[in-house]
Order: sequence, then structure tokens, then C-alpha cells
Amino acid sequence: MEKEKNLKQIAEINQMARFGAEIIISKIGVSSIGNRLFLRKDNILNEEWYQKHVINHLEFFSSEEGLEDTIKILKELFSLEFSKNYERENIQNIKKEENLRIVLQKERLYRDKIKYPRIPLKIWKESMQISFEITITPYIGKVCSYEKKSLKTVFSGKEEVFYYIFSKEEYLSRGFYEIISNLEQIDNVSWYKEIYDIIIKEVVEGRKVSQIFESLLLVQTISSIDQRLDIIKNLENNRLMKKRWKSQSRCERVIYPQWDQVIKLLVKFFTPILEGVLKGEIFIGDWMPQIGRYLN
Repeated sequence: MEKEKNLKQIAEINQMARFGAEIIISKIGVSSIGNRLFLRKDNILNEEWYQKHVINHLEFFSSEEGLEDTIKILKELFSLEFSKNYERENIQNIKKEENLRIVLQKERLYRDKIKYPRIPLKIWKESMQISFEITITPYIGKVCSYEKKSLKTVFSGKEEVFYYIFSKEEYLSRGFYEIISNLEQIDNVSWYKEIYDIIIKEVVEGRKVSQIFESLLLVQTISSIDQRLDIIKNLENNRLMKKRWKSQSRCERVIYPQWDQVIKLLVKFFTPILEGVLKGEIFIGDWMPQIGRYLN
């Protein structure tokens, strides 16, 4: 009996978090900054993920240019907890069947400038509440390739809401830029996992990756870039990186592939891209995941 009660409560929390995430994406999508924010990962929006995880975090990419204004507008989409607007919305929402509301957490607002700005939120429903966070990852340059995607929300009866996301080529280019810029000092090793997940499943246009990566180097060059791929190869046996890799896997509660396997495939994928850029040539070739190499 107690086990059934706990399982039911977990299901309710998961559903509540799902509604909250959908409402947040919907609010952003119809706002003036909807086309400034690119959802980092949308695999968390599928039914299978909802059933196994509590969604308490969304991450978006946003341009470094005008970032403060973007953050300001994003915060204004939600009422501050215990403010007059919050009390008014609270009274209005009581009349609604779902009685779900999302507010800024006043006590957790971050006043210091940090590398990855965070917006602390709280999802309320009757006596239940979930802490939620939006993280913003700033990016350099202009986005060359993206997709506008739709999500059929459950909270509003399958109504479609729209969001933006980097194309796979844009994501791979920017991920490689992060990896080769920061090497073992990279903030988040999940870049490696996310790149690996794309290139083991997706056909990729090497030309696009080459062009986008070159455009990033024009915005901000990387010193000794010709030597850095060899450094990445050597990370295969780096104890600290292996430890961070395992730690990230435990943190996300996801089974990660072997670290050396990931490094070998990334090097194989990016070597012709980097060689072409260094020669001032555009690499032409399509990556075929079935055979793990490019076809020209």
C-alpha cells in the first residue's frame, strides 16, 4: 500500500514538472525573446523521458550580445514570489482546474555576474512544489543553422508551441569549438557525450560543420590550434578526465560509453574538418554513422 502511494506521488511530481517545463517553453516561445533562446536539448521533452525523470532544469543558448537584456526580459515572464503580481495570479489560478503556477524564487535570485546565468523558479500545485532552474549558456558569433520545432503540450490539450534549437551541424561546430578551446579545462564534459550521441546516429554534412567552425574562429581565434587535436587524442588516457566522465554519468543517472571510445570517434570525425580549415579549404563529405566515416 505504501509502495503504491509512493509510486503515485512520484508520477504526480513527474507530471507536474512536465507541465511546468511545457509552460516555461510556451511562455518563452510567444515572448519577444523567443527567437533569441535556443533550447540546448529537446530529448527531455519526449514521453519516455518524462516517465523516468523529474524535469527540473532547462538550458538555453543565447548570444553574448544583448545577454543582459535577454535575461531581464526572461525574468519578467514570471512573477516574483510573494509579490503583488504573484498574489493576483495565485487568486486567478485557484479558479483553474490544474492550479499550476510558476514564480521566480526571490530568495535564490543570483545577483552576481556568473558565466552561465541562472533563473531560479518554483512550480506550485496545491501543497506540492518543485524547484526549477533555467540556465543560459552564452555563445559567440551568429547562429548559421537552426531549426524551429513544435511541441504538442499536454497541459493545454495538445496545443502546439514553438521553440528554437541548433541544427546538428551548428551544435557539433560549437561543441568542437568548446572542446578544442578549453581542452581538459572544459567546464562541462557532457559536450563530449552530446557530440558522440549525434555522430553515432545522425548523417552530418561535413561542409556545414566546416563552414560554421571556420566562422567561429573568425570571431575568436584559438592559439596553437594545429597542435590541439593531438592534445585531445592524449585525453584518452587522462585520469582526471576519466574521473570527471564517470562522475558526470552518475550525476545524470545515464550510462555513458567508454571514455576512450568517445575520444577516438570524436578525433576521427573532426580531423578532416580541422585539416580543411587550417588549409583554408572547405571540407566536403557526409558523415555516415552506419560505417563511422565520411563519404565524399
